[in-house]
Amino acid sequence: ATQSNAPALFTQFMKVLDTEEPKIQTEAVKGLGNLGDRRAIQPLEKLNLKTWTNPSTSPDMTALRKMLSWSLWQLNPSAHTAE
Repeated sequence: ATQSNAPALFTQFMKVLDTEEPKIQTEAVKGLGNLGDRRAIQPLEKLNLKTWTNPSTSPDMTALRKMLSWSLWQLNPSAHTAE
């Protein structure tokens, strides 16, 4: 994505986080991680909590959880360091 498209992409990805489709959410989470906009951290953390409290063991939910972990690390690596 070019820098000029980043604000529009950020807005689109944020809108998609609210869907109930894990496959679509996974793509949005990946996009937000790639954009590197730290405004996404709080919404991603909220979605991360929601996915980990969901008992689903479906492959789509598993993929979403993994992508959330990756994207959150991309946006805030210091939050995931060993103490």
